[in-house]
Amino acid sequence: MMQKYKILLSFLFVSLVAAIFRITNLDLIEFKGDEAINLYLAARPVFGHSLPPGGTISSIGIVNPPLLNYILFPFALISTNPKIVSLLIGLLNSVTIGLLYLVYRHYYGFKSALISCIFIALSPWAIIYSRKVWAQDFILPLMVPLILSVHKIVKEKKPRYWILYAFISLLLIQLHQPSLYFVAIVSLLIIVQQRKVSIKYSAIGIVLGLLPLIPYLIFQLGNSCPACASYTAASQRFSENYDLILFFRPLQIMSQGGFRFILGEDVLTMANSYPLLFSLRRIFYFEYLLIPLGGFLFLKQFPKLKILVWICILLPAIYFVSKVVPHMHYFVTLIPFLALLLGTAFAWLIKNKHLAIKYSSIVVLVLLISISIWYNLVFFDLLRNKQEIKGDYGTIFAVTEKRTNQIYDKYKDLPEYEEILLNSYVPKDFYKTFNPPQSL
Repeated sequence: MMQKYKILLSFLFVSLVAAIFRITNLDLIEFKGDEAINLYLAARPVFGHSLPPGGTISSIGIVNPPLLNYILFPFALISTNPKIVSLLIGLLNSVTIGLLYLVYRHYYGFKSALISCIFIALSPWAIIYSRKVWAQDFILPLMVPLILSVHKIVKEKKPRYWILYAFISLLLIQLHQPSLYFVAIVSLLIIVQQRKVSIKYSAIGIVLGLLPLIPYLIFQLGNSCPACASYTAASQRFSENYDLILFFRPLQIMSQGGFRFILGEDVLTMANSYPLLFSLRRIFYFEYLLIPLGGFLFLKQFPKLKILVWICILLPAIYFVSKVVPHMHYFVTLIPFLALLLGTAFAWLIKNKHLAIKYSSIVVLVLLISISIWYNLVFFDLLRNKQEIKGDYGTIFAVTEKRTNQIYDKYKDLPEYEEILLNSYVPKDFYKTFNPPQSL
């Protein structure tokens, strides 16, 4: 009984730490064109319209399946206010990190699980991709059941978990199309290691996973497949060159590497306003050494689960060979595995018999956690002070909301006011270039 109580407390602790930067400062959320379109499409039934059988256009020019519409619909039923929806998404991801802790604790022990999930909870990139109305912000909640199914299949030899694995894999691909690379690699690694697949259970999972795609397929088949041309032209959206930065993205995403994309020229503002933090952030480079060390240790300690290490190696390699554009969000699927490698490395170092190694590793761990917290606080402070960031983050929602309310306040007595307000955030180009089908 006491053990269950301790597990519950540690689950709550991890979830609360994850929530600190995910459900606070909601006036600073990123809510631009993509986020507005996602919420607009999902909220259509709230305003008396039908759910469209298609989503937004992906970064490679293909119309997304409607899965994100279905996922966001319950959120839109609660509220169409972007801040409330972002709060709910942040809560979902916070609880997800707590659940991941429970999975990791079961298989790898308390210390590795706690350290791994604290890194996810405080990673600036992981926070960015877990508190806005975007498809990638739902990847982590899908990763937990997928990770569980992989452990059940590979370690415990339970074939019925092929149902869960196949089902979640198809949802991941529908949610974020580049996840096809990830799913293909994981599936191949499992098959090579297991040398068998449960056809019966996999078929059940595939059928379940295809159900959300049915409206999309019906529309395509009934309208001469308008997406077919997009799939044909998708190859033109890939990079013309091989980009070595793809091999560094897995290391960067665990902290704040490559954050210049988010901040743009305001990275200089951060450097000038917070010079000590900007210098101390170099400590994050320890992770570039600790992740490979964790991979080596993991292979020795858990050889049956070596596929978790190979995933981290093969995904950037496949991206490189395929000339995939090195977007950071293409690596969100790796965050749980990279964090596990960090947790494995620190757990080994902390229990090392050499006191110098033991206490040095504790100091490094405390520094990494402390600087992560400080960096996130400074990032929010920078957003609040600048309000309009010169990088991809753009204008904070508080400013956008204020401008929008001033323009549309005269319509607040209309029954359609909430729909008008939400629709106003949708870019005009959305209507000029693409408007998803409104009914089957």
